[in-house]
Amino acid sequence: MSLASTKMQGELQVLLACVREPSAPGGQSLEALLDRELDWTVVVRMALRHGVSPIVAERLLGTLPGAIPDDLREALDEHLQDNRARNAVLGAALVELLDALDASNVTALSFKGPTLAALTTGDYTTRRAGDLDLLVRWSDLDAARVTLEALDYRECTEFDIGRPMTSSEHRGYLRYQCEYAFLRKRDNVYVEPHWAVAPKTMAIDLDYPRMWQRARRVDVAGRSVPTLGLADLLPVLCIHGSKHGWTRLQWIADVAALVDKFSDLELADILDEMRSRGLLRMMLLGLELAHTVLAKPLPDGTRAAVAGDRGLSRVSQIIIDRLFNSEEFASSAALNRLRRDMRERAVDRIHCTLRTTFTPTEQHYRMCSLPSSLSWFYVPLKLGHDYVALPLHVAWKRRRRGNRRVSAHIAP
Repeated sequence: MSLASTKMQGELQVLLACVREPSAPGGQSLEALLDRELDWTVVVRMALRHGVSPIVAERLLGTLPGAIPDDLREALDEHLQDNRARNAVLGAALVELLDALDASNVTALSFKGPTLAALTTGDYTTRRAGDLDLLVRWSDLDAARVTLEALDYRECTEFDIGRPMTSSEHRGYLRYQCEYAFLRKRDNVYVEPHWAVAPKTMAIDLDYPRMWQRARRVDVAGRSVPTLGLADLLPVLCIHGSKHGWTRLQWIADVAALVDKFSDLELADILDEMRSRGLLRMMLLGLELAHTVLAKPLPDGTRAAVAGDRGLSRVSQIIIDRLFNSEEFASSAALNRLRRDMRERAVDRIHCTLRTTFTPTEQHYRMCSLPSSLSWFYVPLKLGHDYVALPLHVAWKRRRRGNRRVSAHIAP
């Protein structure tokens, strides 16, 4: 399985050459790829959509004068400055928030975003970051919400539906979700406090108390902030990419950067733990995608595991085939099928299917307000809506569009 078998446009080849390490085996050098006619608008759009625009800008700005158009060079330099300025805002917001949480006796672990950039590059302003991700204990969740609100953050559902969630909607949210999303409008900073790394429908069981025991610290914005230990961060990055179907090159590059930076990772121990939890394929998938897409050699001790997983190759190829062809999955059902296939154990695939089928979300709770004694009714409500009413509505809309096309053809 290789990207070499895919008919790639020159723009995509340039994108991958920028994200790959300069010494990566195979493929043409970046300088050779630039010696052709390219649509730079396509390159820039792909870089932005895949969250790798700072990496691409750095590599292109490092080329010889005349290798890229002068106006593009100016735009890339401005983009890097804007990205650094934005990360400076996020870094300051992170320090402010961690201090406020600490004052409320809430310990939070920052991961991804500026923290991940600081770990892998030593510079927290380099990564393209859209929000701040924190892991908080379930017992500290209410205190974390109060702290965020005191700092003028508001839960995003309020903006979506024009009001706070009702108690029943909130119960449904907590039963399904793994995180809140808060926004502070004055500086457009998003914060996602997580109590888990994946929604309950994915049936992912991790040892969260141990994450605090294995936590480490990293310098961000001139401060030492707590973050996940490497033995937890790598699995979390692989689970996060799997949760979203690996639709962004940035998530693959994150895995590659972490493995490249920390060659002393105890991968054998990490793989053993993930195997015991039925998450080995998700781990191997992140490493295999870094190998196939970014030409990152598979770490020692993983080649046999990758070769021994007969289902891994098929899932990896599905992701690669659609990675640069569409932005999102056509339906949630398609993403759920892929998530199910990312599990190597039949029992986990069954759990994923059952939880996905029978777990109502806050949207179902929003359809009607029921007393606690009738909360069981939200399950048949979800089944009727998702598997009867919604498919009928979609079929009706398709039929209506078809009738309109026919009418247009036969109109005088």
